[in-house]
Amino acid sequence: MLLLDPAPAGLELRWQTEPACVEAEGLPGRVTSLLGRAPPEARLALAAEPVGEGWRVALELASAGPAVRRTLEGRDCATLTDAVALVVAVQLDPLAVAGASTGDFESSPVVEREPEPRLPPLPRIDPPPSTEAVGEPEASAERRIERSRASGPSATDRPPSRPRPHAVLAAAMMGELGVLPRGAGAFELSGGVGGRRARLELSGLASVGPGGVSERLPAVGGRFGLFTGGVRGCGVPRRDRMALPLCGGVEVGDLRGSGIGLLHPRTVNALWVAAVASARPQWVPTSRLSVGARLDLVAPLRRHRFAIAEAGLVHAVDPVAVRVGLSVELRLP
Repeated sequence: MLLLDPAPAGLELRWQTEPACVEAEGLPGRVTSLLGRAPPEARLALAAEPVGEGWRVALELASAGPAVRRTLEGRDCATLTDAVALVVAVQLDPLAVAGASTGDFESSPVVEREPEPRLPPLPRIDPPPSTEAVGEPEASAERRIERSRASGPSATDRPPSRPRPHAVLAAAMMGELGVLPRGAGAFELSGGVGGRRARLELSGLASVGPGGVSERLPAVGGRFGLFTGGVRGCGVPRRDRMALPLCGGVEVGDLRGSGIGLLHPRTVNALWVAAVASARPQWVPTSRLSVGARLDLVAPLRRHRFAIAEAGLVHAVDPVAVRVGLSVELRLP
């Protein structure tokens, strides 16, 4: 029998087992805090069971898109409650979760520039006192123009110097949801070239995490890993010591799965192609160094499903994945 817990309008919370471990009364409030507003209409089903010295919590979230299922394990119930709230908030509105943590940035920064130098005025040449020298002022003006041309262009006529392109090297560590089972850790190295307002980058990423298990036979499953290379372009709005690179690109690589619990396990390599959009709020303490946060939204162009004939589905890639983490960036020269 399903038990209904009180929740804010829009989020319907039900237990499929006896309520345990997850703090259901405080869960909707934590989701609201992560989103920064009341959650949209959705139904959340929870089931909890003890596993060894900890708990296993299974959740199923049904909203406007396809239903999302996750299984979490841990020893601390408060941590499990926070994890359930984060999974629900990211699935409902990943952009709102990122916006609540990255702050606001102005899209049209104002840059204060130094005033341009001014040349001293030309000396005044008075004609000699004579009632007959009517054409002398015009002749003096002609001589001043000739001297000006002979002296060459002034400082104000020279075109302003353009900023030189610079190289960019960066490293990022992120948590990932939606590509591998039960989340994963991702590490990325990237390099590129650009100016003050735009850049082009090449990147390499590795993502690994805990394996998945079969729906029918929990002893049978697989281990998964993602290895990609990517290219992206970024616009870089700035204000004082803050920057907000906004990037879009594509990544291509290998989504690898290896069977476990089988008599003759084998490894499957699937082609991974995905579009990636990212926002990277940064603090720039010096002209060479910047540190900041990282939010990536990943949309696979091919959604893979891994299954074992005797055991059924082991893992399916979500339609949208999220990566959140920290990054360090170095500019040369």
